[in-house]
Amino acid sequence: MKTWRCFSLSFSFPAPQKAAYDYEHSELLLYQNLVLQESGDASAALAHLQQYKEQICDRAAFLEARGDLLLRLDRHPEAEEAFAELIRRNPECHAHYRRMEEAARREGASDKLEMYAGYREKYPRAQAPQRIPLDIAEGECGNESNFPSLVAKK
Repeated sequence: MKTWRCFSLSFSFPAPQKAAYDYEHSELLLYQNLVLQESGDASAALAHLQQYKEQICDRAAFLEARGDLLLRLDRHPEAEEAFAELIRRNPECHAHYRRMEEAARREGASDKLEMYAGYREKYPRAQAPQRIPLDIAEGECGNESNFPSLVAKK
């Protein structure tokens, strides 16, 4: 052991390189943000997210937190942009579409169905914009005459 120490001290080894992305630090920042959100201070949580935007590796978690905070602060157009980006990244996530309904202030069934018709055209292979309108139509304006137009392939 003594020989090894003398040998290792006589040579200089390069310092280990830091990874390009520090995932642990990123997760710590997201946790700090969660604590700020749970304290009820949405504006401070949003400022925290913006401050550490470049250090947060998980872009989806960043966009979800940002969109939710923007909704809480009634900044709907910005929230709409965040959820549009999330849908672009993953057009199969039902939760993103539901949050987009809220951000875009889609209230009635026909308004929501119109939104999903646009997403069906934009993402023709995605199942979510085809499936969610069936739930909406079934609940509010669902009669069998509406279903062919909801599932029609264009």
